[in-house]
Amino acid sequence: MKSNTGYYLFCHENNYYLYDLVGSVILQLNPSLYNALKKYANNEECTLQEQEFINMFLSSGLLQDFSSIPDPAPIESKVAYLSFAPTYKCNFRCSYCFGDHGEKYKGEKREFTKESLIQTLDYFFLKAFPNAKQYRIDFVSGGEPLLGLDIIKEAVKYIEKYSVDSGKQISMWLCTNGSLLTDEIIEYLSLHNISIGISLDGRKKYNDATRFDVNGNGTYDKICSGISLIQNNKKVSKKFKYIWGLCTATNENCDFIDILNHMNELGFKNVQIRLIRSSEKYDVEKINTQYDRLSNALLSMYSQGNLTYFRMILNDNDQFGKVLKRMLLDHLLIRRCNAGTNKITICPDGTIYPCDSLVGFSDFALGTINDGWNRTLYKETTVNSISKCQECNIKYLCGGDCYYNSFMKTGCRFTPDNEFCQIQRHIINLAIVLRYQMQITNPDLYESFLREVKKKNDYSELFG
Repeated sequence: MKSNTGYYLFCHENNYYLYDLVGSVILQLNPSLYNALKKYANNEECTLQEQEFINMFLSSGLLQDFSSIPDPAPIESKVAYLSFAPTYKCNFRCSYCFGDHGEKYKGEKREFTKESLIQTLDYFFLKAFPNAKQYRIDFVSGGEPLLGLDIIKEAVKYIEKYSVDSGKQISMWLCTNGSLLTDEIIEYLSLHNISIGISLDGRKKYNDATRFDVNGNGTYDKICSGISLIQNNKKVSKKFKYIWGLCTATNENCDFIDILNHMNELGFKNVQIRLIRSSEKYDVEKINTQYDRLSNALLSMYSQGNLTYFRMILNDNDQFGKVLKRMLLDHLLIRRCNAGTNKITICPDGTIYPCDSLVGFSDFALGTINDGWNRTLYKETTVNSISKCQECNIKYLCGGDCYYNSFMKTGCRFTPDNEFCQIQRHIINLAIVLRYQMQITNPDLYESFLREVKKKNDYSELFG
């Protein structure tokens, strides 16, 4: 099938669908019509009756082609993202840690000093992205950020002053394992409007199978203790209590419904479940079956007017939720994320990487804050330039694989993993069908919810 068509044809559970990307229309087709459209898409000869069907679609403005979609340029003028680990050391020893508990980073300077922090922030705001309209700063893992709390506080001082002086909106996020939280820290984070995400891999038996402390003990109870401190602290804002649950799913731990059930029980308002990024092969059949169950559960809840789990996962990070959000908002994309474009990671020694997952792979370093960085490579890397993606008929619905996952699975960051592609295609099919079923099951609720999703997305774009 042609890769530049503005529509996508597929079969799901013995039903046939057309998703018109240009017109944002989803239609369920009978087999004859599906076969006619497939012939048309493949430039095969059609019968007179089939051609009449096709002409009917064409006259309705459907089945249009496009060679590419534009890059949302200039990206530098929108939101610029900086992530950094305040320190490359950790009090956990999670088995799948992409940063190897801080050991993957080989720089001699293992943590930021006040001086190197100021140099980093100066570079980011004043040299790398001086024209950005908004900024987002993420204190991320690679180590446990709260082991570098003093550096976080120094960063907050600088960021708040720069925001006042420049008149620009700057949002701050913290990703933590939650074990070091105290009432004092929680109140500080809330006071300075720092949003927080806490890593937890579902129920105790699954979390403790992969997430250990330095003594080899399970971490579930420590994490939940930190969550309870936030939920029970009466001095923090309501917004701060809308904490994010960050879950890494594996072949053994991919019951997405159970994970969401448990996250909901713990009070999480936002959840991102991502498949593990490692050299481990995905159990595609098992994972896709669990996504089937999730999609069916979401539709069942929707039919009862229950949107709780939709609200939890409709974000730009959850593996399923971000695709469904994309379908709801009719968003097309040419790259999975903006790593190395308007998003960079900077290390204590001043080395610049595309993202925190690629820290430690010296071949992937983009430059330094002293010498500048190569802005060309990732800006020019899109689904139209990656050979495996070029001929894919869902490339603009997908955006491609994570560079880190590609590297871990295939040895090349620009070669998508076959198993990822199979799972992603299945998720996309599910998301299209789910949107279609939502529209026909309860049109009024769909329109109301769509307005809510658009409003939330607009807020996120403005405030991070």
